Amino acid sequence: MSTIGIDARKIRDFGIGRYLAGLLEGLADLPGPERYVLFLPPDPERALPEDLSRRLSPERFERATVRAPLYSLRELFAFRDLPARHALAIVHFPHYVRPLVRNARVTVTVHDLIHLDWAPSLPARIYANRMLRRAARADRILTVSEAVRTDLVRRLGVPDGRIHVAPNAVSPTFRPPAPADVERFRRERGVSPDAVLLVASHRPHKNLRGGIDAWRLAGAHGPLLVPARDDDTAARLRPALEDTGATILRDVADRDLPLLFAAVRAVLVPSLAEGFGLVPLEAAACGACVVAHALPAHREGVGDAALLAEDLTPDSLAAMLRLAQRDDAARDRVRAAGPARAQAFSWRRTAEITRDVWRSLLPSAAPGPGRASPGDGPAALC
Repeated sequence: MSTIGIDARKIRDFGIGRYLAGLLEGLADLPGPERYVLFLPPDPERALPEDLSRRLSPERFERATVRAPLYSLRELFAFRDLPARHALAIVHFPHYVRPLVRNARVTVTVHDLIHLDWAPSLPARIYANRMLRRAARADRILTVSEAVRTDLVRRLGVPDGRIHVAPNAVSPTFRPPAPADVERFRRERGVSPDAVLLVASHRPHKNLRGGIDAWRLAGAHGPLLVPARDDDTAARLRPALEDTGATILRDVADRDLPLLFAAVRAVLVPSLAEGFGLVPLEAAACGACVVAHALPAHREGVGDAALLAEDLTPDSLAAMLRLAQRDDAARDRVRAAGPARAQAFSWRRTAEITRDVWRSLLPSAAPGPGRASPGDGPAALC
């Protein structure tokens, strides 16, 4: 029986947190002899969302604490001796930061290479470049789309045989809600059925300003809504939304998203770069009319269950938004296609692919006692 360690410290994050939660749910549903140790922030019982914690039996999913802060020098050494302490055969890191590990194989999920082009600062870009190149030397790399696989081969020179695509998926909670529930949600939150929901953030590649420009160019018939999970998110959005007439819809919890997606005329996702595009697929799963750019990841994920703008310009996006607003047939077509499209992606399948990659490293390929995983050592941290 093999024991696999999983760095789950980002379980509360939005994107990587969704991936981790889905992967763990899928692993919990898979039969097999594997055991897992989840490395969590302090107070590991509270670190996991309550509904997820209930699904992870303590017999198969042990909890342990790692106190090193994320993106710190300390975290690069925090996992070094954990394989010996917990009898781990493999350690899996869910994003491009790959700490030093002794006496275990290492797998990494690389979700995208966005920080190579869209990092918020030069130091952040240098850090991401070094960490991504270090992650590229892991025993196996998992990624969420063929688009990212292509980028890893082309930009980082990763041998194609070491990359395995385990696509993101949609939780069963994302499905078309009952019409009565949608109407009640509209009344309670003051959402117009003609509204456009703009899903973007302050980060440059999420293209908040481009989404606003597209809404204006489309000659929108309804109000523009921008969701915010909490006060901090709302504060980051507010400067870009001044004088736009947009409304920030505050305190939007994950459980509200299916109702919100179904309550509006269109869901506008103006991202200029994505590794997978989970939000468009989640919205489509709820029967929303999604408008987005035709990024390779969007073609691969949401596909024809969205109206995709061919050019990365506000004008091209506005043309698709006008179609969503004025062409009932086009809007109804993509709404109907969304739930079926989402069913092609399941977290169980993601977990199966990931588990099979881990099994491919065992048992004969595992490093022997006293040997480090390939590429690990002081020089490999640079």
